[in-house]
Amino acid sequence: MPWNERQFRISFVYEQGIRSVHRWSASMMVLMIILHVFHVYLTGGFKKPRKLTWVTGVVLAVLTASFGVPEAISVLICVKGPGYVTAQDILLPPSVEIVDNTQHIANLTEPTDFCIGLQIERNRG
Repeated sequence: MPWNERQFRISFVYEQGIRSVHRWSASMMVLMIILHVFHVYLTGGFKKPRKLTWVTGVVLAVLTASFGVPEAISVLICVKGPGYVTAQDILLPPSVEIVDNTQHIANLTEPTDFCIGLQIERNRG
C-alpha cells in the first residue's frame, strides 16, 4: 500500500471517529434537554416568576432538537487498477446499505491506485 493511500485511510478513520463522537454527544445533549424540560415541568419550575424563562428554554430546546439530525456520512473507495470500480468497492459503515452493488463507477485502464472520499446524504438519490 503506497504511503499516500495509507495516510488517506488513517485520516479517514480519524475523521469517522470524530464524527461519531460528535454525533453521539449531540444526541446526548438533546436527550438531556428533554429530560431537563420534563423535570422542570413536573416540579413546577415554570410558574411565575419564571414563566418567560421557561418558555424561552422550550423554544431553544425545539431549535436544538431540529438541528440534531445528521445530514451526511463520509465513505471511502480505494481500488488498485487496472480494473473496474463498482459500488461493491465502497467501504461503508454498518448503518449504510447499497441497494445495487453492481453499479459501475469507474474503469481503471492503468496500474494505478484509485482512492476517493464520498459524502452520502440522507434521502438523496
